[in-house]
Amino acid sequence: HELRTPLSVVQGNLQAILDDVYPLEKSEISRLYDETRLISRLVEDLRQLALAEAGKLQLNMQPVDLGALIRATCDHLTAVAEAQGVTLTVDVPTGLTSVLADSDRVVQVLHNLLANAFRFTPEGGQIRITMFETGDDVQVTVADTGKGIATEDLEHIFDRFWKADRAR
Repeated sequence: HELRTPLSVVQGNLQAILDDVYPLEKSEISRLYDETRLISRLVEDLRQLALAEAGKLQLNMQPVDLGALIRATCDHLTAVAEAQGVTLTVDVPTGLTSVLADSDRVVQVLHNLLANAFRFTPEGGQIRITMFETGDDVQVTVADTGKGIATEDLEHIFDRFWKADRAR
């Protein structure tokens, strides 16, 4: 679905240009270019998924200030929270020990979790990111006031392409 929609947009608009329905203008070319960039990102996501499943995904493990990374990621999402009427709270202490991680992958996971939280948290709701140390480990939680996942669906949350909403 995520690949078909941008492909359909590109194909339909290109056909409309060929049929002289749309004029050949830079603004239209720019819009189509943006759609091709989305398609490229989705294809790269699928490639990375295949590498991960094959145990061949390369990680760039470096010492990371996880708290700073979380705060920076959430700072970029403040406008999204405000536009949706959702309160985004970040409870991340400063001065924690750095962790060995791939910062790009951490940001990717955090974006995925927050995208779901924004999707399912109603206006007036709250999303909270919390980080704390437990012995030698660091725990990060993303919690929201959305409807949550039904108990019978929890066993499937890591199944590829599975969605709790059967209508989707």
